[in-house]
Amino acid sequence: MVDTMLDTIRQQGLRVTPVVKTLVNYLYSSRTVNSAIELKAVLIHKLGYTIPDSTIYRSCERLVACGIFHTTFFNNGITGYFICREMSNREHQHFICRYCHCVQEIHVSLKDCFGTSVESCIDGRLEQSRILFEGVCSSCEK
Repeated sequence: MVDTMLDTIRQQGLRVTPVVKTLVNYLYSSRTVNSAIELKAVLIHKLGYTIPDSTIYRSCERLVACGIFHTTFFNNGITGYFICREMSNREHQHFICRYCHCVQEIHVSLKDCFGTSVESCIDGRLEQSRILFEGVCSSCEK
């Protein structure tokens, strides 16, 4: 799946640098939300050299633009990045634990559940929806 994501990045005309490859591999395997500061520590540990903050932010924003990374905000307002493991166009939502920041995918189409109600309230056509659910995972609840 990581190779498919890297191919998507290349197809969009972006280079797959060691930083980009490490970010994608790490977020895919960790299944967690991480701030750019946390990702910088991961990159230093995995690559063995310091990466400028601007490179990390730029790489994350490009991965968001490609649709590989998604963003959320921590309670302190800092942007968190996570990877969507579902590369198909099938609509689904995400659950994030507020303690360990693990990400779980929820295969529910909100458009199917609420589409007609929402469309009656807007002047337009609903094409997709994205809601992020937050709470406490079963591991942290123990």
